[in-house]
Amino acid sequence: MWTTTDGRTLKQGNKPLAGIGDRIISLYITEVAFNEGLTIGDTNRLLQTRASNEYLAGIFDDLCLDEEIVKNPCQPDKISMRTKATTVEAIVGAVYQDGGMDGAMAVLEYLNI
Repeated sequence: MWTTTDGRTLKQGNKPLAGIGDRIISLYITEVAFNEGLTIGDTNRLLQTRASNEYLAGIFDDLCLDEEIVKNPCQPDKISMRTKATTVEAIVGAVYQDGGMDGAMAVLEYLNI
C-alpha cells in the first residue's frame, strides 16, 4: 500500500492513475485523428500503435524512467514492458489530476503520443 504526499492511501499503487492516463491517451489520439480528418480505420490503427504497451514502453525507455520507479525486489534489474507502459499511463493520469486536460494534452504532445 502506498501513501501520497497529501496523505491519501493508494491500495493498488498507481494503477488507478494509469487507468485515467490510458483513457486520456486514447482520447488525445482520437481527437488528433479527428482533427486531421483520418478515417475510423486509420484512427483505430493509430490507437493500436500509439497506445500500445510497446510504444509506451519505448517512451519510458527514452525518458530513462527506470531509475525513478520502485522495482520488484525479486527482479530489481528487470522492468516488464507492461510495467513501463503502465508507468507512462500513470504519469499522464497524474498530470491530468494535477493540471487538468490542458496539462495532460501538453504532456502527450511533448511525448509525441
